[in-house]
Amino acid sequence: NMKRIVKWLIPCLVACFMVFGLVQNQGFIFAEDQDDSVSEGSNAPVPTHEKSISGDEANGYTITLNVKGQKETIPGQKPMVDVILVIDQSGSMDNDNSYDMTDPDTGATVTRMAALQKIVTGSNGLSKTILGNNNLDARMAIVTYSGSQAKSSDWYATLLKPSEIGDKDSAYNDAVIKSSWVGNYSGDTFVGDSAIASINSSVNDIDGEGGTNCEAGLVTASEVFSTSRSDAQKYLIFLSDGEPTYYYANGRDYCKNDVIELSFQEQNHYGNVGDPNGEEIQPETYGEHINYEFNYRTRQWEWKSIKETDYGWHYITDENNESKWVYGLYQPTKYGDKTYDAGITLGLGSEDLDSTEIPVPEGDNHRGICSERAKKAVTNYINRYNLDGFYTVGVAKNFDETFLKELKNQSTANKKEYFNGSDTTLLKKAFTDIANSILDRSLTVSNVTITDQLSDYVNLSTSIVDGKETIATVLITDASGNDVTSTENVQAGMSVSFSGNTVTCDFNDGYSLKENYTYSVSFNVVPSQKAYTEYSKNNGSYGVDKDGNALTGFKSNGSAQLTYTYGDSESSETRTVSYDQKPEIQVSANQLTVTKVVEGKLANKNDEFTFNVDLINNSETLEGNYSFGSVEIKDKEGNNVSDSTISNQNGNITFKLKDGQTAYLTNLPRNYTFTLEEEPADGYDTTYSTQIVDTKNNAQSATFTYENKDKIFITVTNTAKDIAITGITDNTPKGLGLIGSIVVEIAAIAFVLKKKRQLKM
Repeated sequence: NMKRIVKWLIPCLVACFMVFGLVQNQGFIFAEDQDDSVSEGSNAPVPTHEKSISGDEANGYTITLNVKGQKETIPGQKPMVDVILVIDQSGSMDNDNSYDMTDPDTGATVTRMAALQKIVTGSNGLSKTILGNNNLDARMAIVTYSGSQAKSSDWYATLLKPSEIGDKDSAYNDAVIKSSWVGNYSGDTFVGDSAIASINSSVNDIDGEGGTNCEAGLVTASEVFSTSRSDAQKYLIFLSDGEPTYYYANGRDYCKNDVIELSFQEQNHYGNVGDPNGEEIQPETYGEHINYEFNYRTRQWEWKSIKETDYGWHYITDENNESKWVYGLYQPTKYGDKTYDAGITLGLGSEDLDSTEIPVPEGDNHRGICSERAKKAVTNYINRYNLDGFYTVGVAKNFDETFLKELKNQSTANKKEYFNGSDTTLLKKAFTDIANSILDRSLTVSNVTITDQLSDYVNLSTSIVDGKETIATVLITDASGNDVTSTENVQAGMSVSFSGNTVTCDFNDGYSLKENYTYSVSFNVVPSQKAYTEYSKNNGSYGVDKDGNALTGFKSNGSAQLTYTYGDSESSETRTVSYDQKPEIQVSANQLTVTKVVEGKLANKNDEFTFNVDLINNSETLEGNYSFGSVEIKDKEGNNVSDSTISNQNGNITFKLKDGQTAYLTNLPRNYTFTLEEEPADGYDTTYSTQIVDTKNNAQSATFTYENKDKIFITVTNTAKDIAITGITDNTPKGLGLIGSIVVEIAAIAFVLKKKRQLKM
């Protein structure tokens, strides 16, 4: 009994330990917790790589695989990256009306700010991707921005005077440096975990309030960039969930109120100045001059800024209520100080105001002043730091897409891109793409190997280049497209080897691809017999895909892969990705045309003659029931007279012809030998006449040749024998000795010419 208990207990204990182990290691079960940076199925950044094909069946195909260098790094030095995340913390990001996003983990409805915080700080979030990568010497900083007016939101109608805005604590205070630079290295020590925790704490501590002063976030970000490392790559990520509703006074903005008067002082004009009164010029068509009424108290929402003086012709209504053009000067008269101090927050907080430019920019597509000032902040403050990347992201559903795209376009960064983050999935993808873009531009690629496993539809082909037989060539071009193979390959060491239908191109160990250099390997292939045979079996087609759609060619490769080391050689990992492209080859087939002629005084034009076409001496075994090509029979007028007597199976085609009829045998496979034979017919002599059409120049050949047998025309003539005058008929079957046969070697020669290439070392 004890043995039986032990026998039962041991497997149970083993199972328990296995379950316990799975529970303890559940972080490796869920894809969200895996380090997917090394797996092809992840969103890990990869160097640009492409596969292509050129050429044709007649001259041979050339397959090319390449890889492009990302960022050249000084050996032993990690790339330095400084990243600023600028977050919109306006009230719409975090109030009761912003519950239009979902928690990325639970799917529950949450505020925009809550969703953003989880995405940035999650297990595969921005902070971990950048600061958790020990191949980067990375730093991050966090800037938040909102916006609030000096007075209440109804200040617009309050007729403020400059003396009434004293309750604003200070200028340029709509944005905050939530976290200054936090780096993942302290000297030579990697401190990624603590850096991630610090940034995450700052992000999670953000609460939404106020309006949206996008200019403020950019101005403060420029202050942070002023302390960035001079030799670091610099990136800015800008977020907004709405349109800009506030902006900073620039020191030239007039007080916005309804107690501004414009007094007009008439002046004499020079004699050579045209008088618009005499020319009957209408006010609305008079150039860029501004039409004001005399002593009219101009409402501020009709203009935002104005030159202190405006000379020229003006269309006025004088004290006698007469309207006319008068030459002179308009002088604004204002209460209190002339302008707002620079840095004072202006705007409604509810909309992007009309532009302040006088005259108003032409057209309906100009942006309001709040967005204009934000774009100018990019031009005047951000661009001075020569960013490597500038990214704008719209959060939730109400962001201003036009503004974010225009803001991005103001940047002079090497990489600039806009992302739609209108829901949690899109927002998460936006941050993944941005993080990968930063890595992609930062990390070097080394220890490269390119492997191509060709499909069964092609075979490698050699060629003679400069008197040497070769299959492959290598090419290295610099960022300007210049060929630098002869010098650069001394260091790169690109070498090509072959094993069966596998091509491998190895680079020297430790060699790092140079930034924007393109490294290519090319080799020659020709269609295989399998390609020709299947093309014929499919009656001149390449088959269909899984959805039943017709294919356009045969795939040239089964799998092609790029293996490389991404990052610093001290702690980098090897990755393998596939070439997505699967270039196709196209093939053709042969055609045989057989025409029957029956002649002679005693010939019967209705006699039928049986033909056999047999596939012989084939280079591969064709098993099972199959047919090749197709057969169609037509009469002299071109009418189809095909019937059920046609047989096409297992390498044999049988058909019957009468006088004047022609059999068209199409899509016969290349590189096979066929025999055409007419079965003996009593009372007839049989002769064969063959012509071949050269498809290149469409000229007919008078004799049978062994080249370019795309189309072979055979006329089989049966001549009836004369019967002796004695009336004695010889019925001996003499036709057996007169069986005419012809071997039609359809494209037995090498149809595909081999393209000439030489491996350059």
